[in-house]
This record gives sequence, structure tokens and C-alpha cells, in this order.
Amino acid sequence: MKRTILILKTKFLTIVIFLVTSASLTQAQEIHFGVKAGLNLTDMYGILSPGTSSVSSTSIVVGYHVGAIVDIGFSDHFSLAPEVLFSTAGTKENINFIINSTTGIPYLMTYTGTVSVNLGYLQIPIMLKYKMDNGLNFSVGPTIGMLLMSSYNGNETQKTVIYTNPVMTSSSASTPAGKLDSAVNKPDLGFAIGAGYQFDFGLGFGIRYIFGFSNIFKGGYSYPDYNDPYGRTITQGPYGQNETFQFSISYMFGTSR
Repeated sequence: MKRTILILKTKFLTIVIFLVTSASLTQAQEIHFGVKAGLNLTDMYGILSPGTSSVSSTSIVVGYHVGAIVDIGFSDHFSLAPEVLFSTAGTKENINFIINSTTGIPYLMTYTGTVSVNLGYLQIPIMLKYKMDNGLNFSVGPTIGMLLMSSYNGNETQKTVIYTNPVMTSSSASTPAGKLDSAVNKPDLGFAIGAGYQFDFGLGFGIRYIFGFSNIFKGGYSYPDYNDPYGRTITQGPYGQNETFQFSISYMFGTSR
């Protein structure tokens, strides 16, 4: 419920920014172009363990972004700054879960390992920027992404204990890898807030936090509900959202803040 309210507020703020900046573009005073690149620290939230309804733990992966900026000033302190970037996203999922079945012949299955999800987007942030006289600036706005590449790789270990007489055990290891094209959604919408510093001679530094509210994975697969004594199945809906911290260095041509 809280997340739904957050998404609605974000969409409303996005519309307000779009209307305000659209009306102000007719008064544009200066337009400058630039380039930027930097480091991404990315993760995903709402990720599920494979074949279960439980949430996996995830950890941050390091990526990058690179692209171009346009800064459209419409007052001494405000500008609209759309960007076109190639930006990576992803996470490392830490798999550690147990399936304990007591129906029929009882057994215990344990899965451990890691799986890395690697995504690459064409990302278009549309930032409303406030510039202070001392060079500091603050920005907020929506981000629009389109998936260009996706893959996964990892290592998993499965151990099975079957409680027969005598008890039978087995284990296996695998290194899954491949593409995720059919399992993930292409569009990725989000919202960003950031801050930075711009020198008079064009060099700038910035930090930005982006949270996504589009589901990354399509879901749609079914798996047994191991807690259901009747052995019924669960169909998984869409899940998973991107979360990114960006640290950037930029250069604006022909600008003095």
C-alpha cells in the first residue's frame, strides 16, 4: 500500500515537472551541450527466490553509465536538463533456501549459491535543475529506460536428503548462464533525485539516486506451494524493481554555470 502511494505521488510530481518545464521552454535563455560518465552501484528490490514465494537477499553490483547532456536554461537558477545515457543495472542474488516436503516420501532440498543479473538500458532522465550562485545544483525528475541487453550467470549447489530407510542423499552443482530476453520487460520507468557541483570552466561532479517502479521480471511461471498439504501451485506475477546510485563526472561546453 505504501509503495502504491509512493508511485502515485511520483507520477503526479512527474506530470507537474513536465507541465512546468514545457511552459517555461518558450522562455529559454541558454542551451548548452555536454558529456558525462561515471560509476553505478545497482541493486534490485522485491526479488524472489527461484521456485518459491520467499524474498531472496541481494547485494550491490558495480556498473557504469555514459552519454550526453543538454542543459536548457529558462532563468538564472532553473534549467531543464534531459540526458541520453547507456546505463547498466543488475544485482547479485544470494540463494539460500530450503524446501521441506512431508507429503508422500518426505525429503529435504537445500539450494545455495549466487546468481548475477546483468542489464543494460538506454536511459533518458529528464531533470529539473536548480542552480545556486556558488556552483551547487539540485535536480529531480523522471527517468525513462529501454532494455538493450540482459544476461545472467552464477553458481548453484543443490543437496537432497530423502528420508527412506536407509536415508539417501545426493548433491549437484551447476553454473547457469544465458540471456534473459524472454523473462524481462523492456521499459523501465523510475524517478531520480540528485545533487552536484559545476565549475565555471564546465567541469562538473554529481551524485544521483534512481528508484524504479516498473517490474523487471514478467513472472507468469508456476511452482508448487510446498506449504500446501494438497499440493496446489502458485503462479508468480511480475516482480523486481531497479535501484541505482550514480556518481558522475561531466563537462559542459561553452558554459559558465
